[in-house]
Amino acid sequence: MKVSMVYFAQLKDAAGTSSEIVELPDGADLASAVSDAARRHGEAFRKIALDEGGNIRPSLLVTVNGRPAARGAVVELRDGDEISLLSPIAGG
Repeated sequence: MKVSMVYFAQLKDAAGTSSEIVELPDGADLASAVSDAARRHGEAFRKIALDEGGNIRPSLLVTVNGRPAARGAVVELRDGDEISLLSPIAGG
């Protein structure tokens, strides 16, 4: 199946792109999609998106088709879904 991944803030910089279409196996879930993105985009992306245990960081804002994904919930993906990832923004 194909899903869209949209990146904002530091994740956009780490990925080197603001969005991409990725091919995932049928039955893939949100956690596996983010882990796959971290594998593709390298250590800088992984450190922002995943904690030491390989779980999605609680500070990351994640939506699927514009709806917030519940933290720790298994969110099964479907062909054509759009995942948006926004890392925390600091500044002053």
